[in-house]
Amino acid sequence: MSSSDPEDYMSDIFLAEAPKPKESALTYSERRRLKLSSNKGSIKPLREREKESREQGLSQRIDTEENASPGLRLLRRMGYKEGMALGRSTGGRIDPVPVEIRQGRSGLGLDTEIRERESEEAERVVKRARIDDEEYRSRIREGRLEKRAFAQLESAKRICEDLDMKIGVEQNPLWWTPEADPADDQSALAESNEAGNDKGRQSDKHDDVADDSLSPEDTRTQLGIIIGYLREKHHYCFYCGSMYKDADELESLCPGETEEDHD
Repeated sequence: MSSSDPEDYMSDIFLAEAPKPKESALTYSERRRLKLSSNKGSIKPLREREKESREQGLSQRIDTEENASPGLRLLRRMGYKEGMALGRSTGGRIDPVPVEIRQGRSGLGLDTEIRERESEEAERVVKRARIDDEEYRSRIREGRLEKRAFAQLESAKRICEDLDMKIGVEQNPLWWTPEADPADDQSALAESNEAGNDKGRQSDKHDDVADDSLSPEDTRTQLGIIIGYLREKHHYCFYCGSMYKDADELESLCPGETEEDHD
């Protein structure tokens, strides 16, 4: 730039040569803020410093010669040695009782009581869930057994009816459910005789009977009665699915009277 050109006060030369403000020109608040910002990160918070000091003090052993207290010297005279447990039993405490720093403002013992209540409630929830799961599985299992027993009962009644009809038995209460009214059975039989369609009416009546009203115990009891009748009257084993020539052949070839015997 020549000497005849006007000076540009916004150029980099003037900005670079601008005098910096002296520290004495700063106010007290500005100087303090500047000092705190420069020291930020080098000074730890009070809580952290207290924690480090506490951990350092707790980590120091007090059973050394230089740190031995009158109480420790008395214990040594009584036979205490380093590493021994306190108390008569060998299972006594070796390490000191840990220091628990209270973080809240609740009363003494309240935090422990709250934790115990929460733990007990959690245990009750887990136990209740386990019981509910077991009850659910038990109900499912019982439901399957009931359906199976009912299906077996229906099959046994049909087999009993077929075998009885082959030997001339026209009516047997084992073909029906215990809840069926005998008067209704007689009325249905009379109507079927008048219509000339006994078997059709019997089948219709059999379908109308509500076997679902039987309890599981009644279903198994009736099934056992019919199975016993088939074995005694027809030498037929329901679980073998075979009819034998006579009682001797049934006893010798059939493994037993129950379903478990055929497993």
